[in-house]
Amino acid sequence: MEDVAKRQGKKVEELTILDAGCGTGNYAQHLHFKVQKYIGVEYNDGMCTKFRAKFQDKPNVILV
Repeated sequence: MEDVAKRQGKKVEELTILDAGCGTGNYAQHLHFKVQKYIGVEYNDGMCTKFRAKFQDKPNVILV
């Protein structure tokens, strides 16, 4: 993430992460507090339910 941020002339804290197929949010747990915004995309309703439960109080985490 540091390399991506550097190439964009930003800090890691300014990045938006898009995670297609985010599942229950395993990556989100480790990344959401490092970046400005974390957007997860998931199709499976069961996975979405678990994701939402984990991140309901995290305003910078969005599930689509």
